[in-house]
Amino acid sequence: MDDVIDLDATVEASWGRFEQEYAAAVRELRPGQYLLASIDDGYVDDDDEDGGYGMEATPSVMTLAWEGEVGVIVEGNDVLACAYRLTRAEMSALRKCGLRRFSRHTSAYRLVLPVSEASHAAAVAASVLRDVFSVIHPAFLKGGGFSVGGLARSE
Repeated sequence: MDDVIDLDATVEASWGRFEQEYAAAVRELRPGQYLLASIDDGYVDDDDEDGGYGMEATPSVMTLAWEGEVGVIVEGNDVLACAYRLTRAEMSALRKCGLRRFSRHTSAYRLVLPVSEASHAAAVAASVLRDVFSVIHPAFLKGGGFSVGGLARSE
């Protein structure tokens, strides 16, 4: 029975690789660019059951770059589809990760860090995906990880 696979160790190793790759990508971001790690396509048709706009977000973590800093951003209940609304415990978990609400007028959470703390940004992103949004493996993220978007400003 030497063929036994330690599933927990395999999953941990996959999240470790995700964090390393995410941190490396954060270091490469230029102002105006972002990383997006999202389950699904990023949007679901909510049929306006709650009076919303019909297209609402699925759980995701965005890391946006500007001069010398990055912001780790997680959308809150104003934007998330009903099936993904955050509970009080999940909001508390976001705060334990260091994320704070932008303001009283929005439900989005963010953490601003210097680019030199790219590894910390990656750890926060992975923790939010795993512990808040219950993503069990990076393979369940769109594209199996994250995508780079936005336009770098010309220098």
